[in-house]
Amino acid sequence: MQVDLAPSPNFNDRKHPVDMLVLHYTGMGSGDEALARMRDPASEVSAHYMVWEDGRVTQLVGADKRAWHAGVSSWQGDDDLNSRSIGVEIVNGGHDVPLPDGTLPPYPDAQIEALTHQVAVLAEVSGSVINRPEALRDGGVVAAGELLLEIDPQSYELALAERRSQVSAARLHLADTRARAKVARRVNGDKGSDYARLVPHLEEAEARLAAAQAGLARAEMDLARTSIVAPFHGRLRDVRASPGQFVRAGEAIATVFSTDRIEVRLPVRDEWLALLDLPLSGEEQIVPLATRLHGRFAGRDVVWQGRLVRREGGINQNRMLYLVVQVDDADKGDVPLEPGVLVRAEIEGKYHPHIASLPRSVLSGSTNVWVIDDEQRLRRRKVDVIHQNNESIYIGGGLSDGDQVALSGGSRWLEGAQVIPREQAIAGTLSARFSPANTAQAELP
Repeated sequence: MQVDLAPSPNFNDRKHPVDMLVLHYTGMGSGDEALARMRDPASEVSAHYMVWEDGRVTQLVGADKRAWHAGVSSWQGDDDLNSRSIGVEIVNGGHDVPLPDGTLPPYPDAQIEALTHQVAVLAEVSGSVINRPEALRDGGVVAAGELLLEIDPQSYELALAERRSQVSAARLHLADTRARAKVARRVNGDKGSDYARLVPHLEEAEARLAAAQAGLARAEMDLARTSIVAPFHGRLRDVRASPGQFVRAGEAIATVFSTDRIEVRLPVRDEWLALLDLPLSGEEQIVPLATRLHGRFAGRDVVWQGRLVRREGGINQNRMLYLVVQVDDADKGDVPLEPGVLVRAEIEGKYHPHIASLPRSVLSGSTNVWVIDDEQRLRRRKVDVIHQNNESIYIGGGLSDGDQVALSGGSRWLEGAQVIPREQAIAGTLSARFSPANTAQAELP
């Protein structure tokens, strides 16, 4: 993963620790337009990262700062999501800039991979590297929470001691002010002015303690961030740190990609959904479908077992949509499934009790076949073709048990022409409950 820096002036200090990730699409004509807007001081908009269509990542604001991306929003009563979150802008026109045919623009594979399969491990504080474990190397496998890098904590330990001193002083100041305010209330009574009763003095003392406690919390966080750990179990690449090196806050030191679970996006034609037991409504829960992924890696032909768990919305300009297959424990077994391996998928299809499989040659046009009636005359009949490939078509309606279908459907037959059929039984139905339709090589008498 390539991480570029394009600093934005649109940020300020956080008020809360980070516990959320907020993803947006840019909703603009291009990534360059979105980048320019987020770097314009007049826009008052920014994000920590922007993910381009080709998988590049641009960092605009350091992860330790508060970017301005969440807008008017709230979560569980907190309306300062910018302080609690990392903001990621995904370059995509979305509903604001659809494709010329009105469909939504797709998210390219490289972009999805950058978002879901790997993350950049960032230094959240600046300092010199004093410890780089052996695990931090290209190709190294790390466990969730495993130490990757240690930054010299000395300056942060001193800052923490200073903040603790400030909290103690603020508490003493507040206790002194409360005592003096108690005496002032006795002397001046309830009719005395706020100043005489030391009301603003008490408010200032309480605010000073709150600020000192916030500073202490920040110092504790900074000290904790001198130890950088793996966010999840995975494999490392693009390692950029070494002992003695000075790293800055927000600088990427490595990339880690998940191997416990890998998602594979499968491009399929929209009409193929008729073959799968998938709900078309986005409100219905998908029951995972067994899927086998065939591929070749390390000189070996391998089959990985997965589950089709969802489909993405929208159809791209090639009239394709994407199904997502999830492979658990992708790093287990003799041959792991690595990102970038080309695979061919076999998906468990929908059970159809009444489907006939016939040679593709029976088609006359796109949805018609020639049927031979009891008088051995040709009748053009419309059928429901639910799927077809280079060799066969699968008909779900329009034929009955025992119908004779002309093999040479593409010939220029005349309606009602009498023929001499030569029967050929095609045992290609997909269910025993539907008798094989007979096909015939028709000849004119």
